[in-house]
Amino acid sequence: MRIALLDAKSVGRRLKALIGRHDHVSMAVAWGQMTEVAEALLARKDRIDTVLIGLDFSATDPDLIDRLAGVRGAFVAKNRPGCFHPKIYYFTTGMKAEAIVGSANFTGGGLSANLEASVYVKGSLDDPFFVQIRDQFETYKSLHLPITKSLANSYRRQAEAARSNPRPRNPTLPDETKSFERFNAALSTMSWATFVEEARADRHHDFTKRMKLLRIIQQMLTCSPDCYHSEVESRTFMIDV
Repeated sequence: MRIALLDAKSVGRRLKALIGRHDHVSMAVAWGQMTEVAEALLARKDRIDTVLIGLDFSATDPDLIDRLAGVRGAFVAKNRPGCFHPKIYYFTTGMKAEAIVGSANFTGGGLSANLEASVYVKGSLDDPFFVQIRDQFETYKSLHLPITKSLANSYRRQAEAARSNPRPRNPTLPDETKSFERFNAALSTMSWATFVEEARADRHHDFTKRMKLLRIIQQMLTCSPDCYHSEVESRTFMIDV
């Protein structure tokens, strides 16, 4: 058997070549996007044995799901406890087998810009490693949900709604000194009880006015945009400095 460690760009290049080289293609991935590699797969969709893609967190590109609608052997993973998170790419022709298993999703980042680590293995169809891969694909069969046009349309609506509420940015870490200090300043990390105690002890600012101001800010942050504009237009308040 031949074994090599691949980075993201190497995975992208190798996948494109393997799709064109082999008679049978199988994949199980957490997320996918329309990329050059995806176009190569769709151009040879008659070679697909199984393509199983997760939709957790609506992170898969709706364009890819649209393109896979009605394709034989193409599925999304049914809802289940836990995140569907494998990244397995498996190719065979006759007794020849090749596979890539690792961290790289079928996305633009996973196949290009991200820092990924994946293992490429080449050998014979009956090598124990490839037997294990086929067994693993068997365990996923209960998750197979065929990609219909109706499913693709429904997923697009939900994915677009999810896109309007993006995941938080990466946390600020200590080596980003200025921002780290801002996010970890005493005011931002102290308990509410401690803040109230210190505010009551402050001789230079009125405690009641502070609490009223905080209540107004809380209402602005928790109500709808229309409610927010109404609050701003209807209130005039003075702040002691």
